[in-house]
Amino acid sequence: MQHTSKPYLNSAPKVLLYATAFVLGALALCFFSYVQKIMAGYPQQGIGYIVPALAGGGMGLYIRILVVRLQQAELEANTTMGAGKLLHKIIYLGACLVSGSVVLCVFSLTQKVLAGYPLKLAGFVTPVLFGGASGLILGIYLYRNRQLVLQQKLTNLRLQQERNRLYDILSSIDDGLVVTDEKRNIELVNNAAVSILDISACEMRAKPLTQIFDNCTSDSTEDFINTDAEEGAGQTFRILTSDGSVRVVKAKITPIHNQNIRTGAVVLSLHDTTEEYKLEQLKTEFMSTATHNLKTPITAISGYAELLLAQEDLPQEQQHEFLTYIYDKAWNLDHMIDNLLTLRRVEDGRDLRLHKEPCHAEEILEAVRKLCGDLPPKISFKFDVEQVDTILNVDTKKIYQALENIIDNAVKFSPEGGIVKISASRAGNHYQFCIQDEGIGMEEEELEHIFDRFYRAETAVQNTPGIGLGMSLVKQIVDAHGGNIEAHSKPHQGSTIILSFPLNANAT
Repeated sequence: MQHTSKPYLNSAPKVLLYATAFVLGALALCFFSYVQKIMAGYPQQGIGYIVPALAGGGMGLYIRILVVRLQQAELEANTTMGAGKLLHKIIYLGACLVSGSVVLCVFSLTQKVLAGYPLKLAGFVTPVLFGGASGLILGIYLYRNRQLVLQQKLTNLRLQQERNRLYDILSSIDDGLVVTDEKRNIELVNNAAVSILDISACEMRAKPLTQIFDNCTSDSTEDFINTDAEEGAGQTFRILTSDGSVRVVKAKITPIHNQNIRTGAVVLSLHDTTEEYKLEQLKTEFMSTATHNLKTPITAISGYAELLLAQEDLPQEQQHEFLTYIYDKAWNLDHMIDNLLTLRRVEDGRDLRLHKEPCHAEEILEAVRKLCGDLPPKISFKFDVEQVDTILNVDTKKIYQALENIIDNAVKFSPEGGIVKISASRAGNHYQFCIQDEGIGMEEEELEHIFDRFYRAETAVQNTPGIGLGMSLVKQIVDAHGGNIEAHSKPHQGSTIILSFPLNANAT
């Protein structure tokens, strides 16, 4: 079992040291007084040593206190007493001792000369002793104050470094952070919060937290800002920025505690979830659109199949028409599911599985011609191809799938009787396929998102089938081949898609 020392036992050595310092100071000054009296011929009386004993003891006690405080200051400043530093301190204290003695002796000499006292060497013993002691005490005091000043500067420097380090950490965090005082006035804001709220740090500091939120959102924030939830409260807000765009921000308030006591100050964390919100909206729209686009052909297939089974005496031409319709809808379903499976593979982090082999460009174009010939005749196709004997090292099925998606879009968004132009030619060390339509086209803002998953132009969502995956898949296929894809479009002037695939060095 471990025993702990009692406080008065621990303080006993300290009391003994202070008492020893008092006794030594008293003896030292009494000895010097005794020597002075002998040299000056003064009578030796016991009462004459009371004042030297008290003064010497008090001086020794005060010197001991100053030494202890000086040691404490040095320990707090984490300084070590090396040989050079010790010598410097000895020289400094010696200079203080000599300076004090010289100054007091000069004053004593001046007094004796002005008063006409006889100049005796013994008469300067006391000025030398007291002057030296006074200079030594003053030197220790000044040295201690200098140490304390240096320690304060070092502490302030460390605090500033810690403050700068803390601010650097806060500035490096991607989420916005806003720190308030006990009255919920803003004290600290990091760069991410400035960017999310679109308000400068100077405008936010010292302002109430509720006022800042009221200026950038129309959502109600009073209950959220003034919450007293112990574990912190979270809420999603829509922030209106200066450029007119809307950010979706998830905010959370966390109380600041001081030794498990709530101070009233809080930390507000802001996480920009705009992209996640947009993606969630796109996925919701995708589910709705996909359900419609999958259910419609299935309903048509089942309806026509039921009609064929119920009426076996239908004319041959009508049977052929129904079977063709069933085939087309089944092919559309297969095409849609194939796109979903391919994009699912990419979404899982797996590369597209390519089976590259040398082939002539004509082989791909021939399959495209057959595809165009099988499509409904409401659209005319015009081919303009060159260097069809060029050898490409590609996955022909994937290239056909990409061109099929582009042509499918061109047909869907073109007016009846429109023309879709398909051209192919060699351009330097690349071979290009270009599909140009005369459809509704797209705005510049829509064109920027043409390759995004689940994205569909606003002008086409209500009127045309599709789930917004075709062009995303096209880009994945082109990127997997190391090629480039370009999209050009203007409203009511059609769209142009250019696919460019690199050629081998030995391509002909």
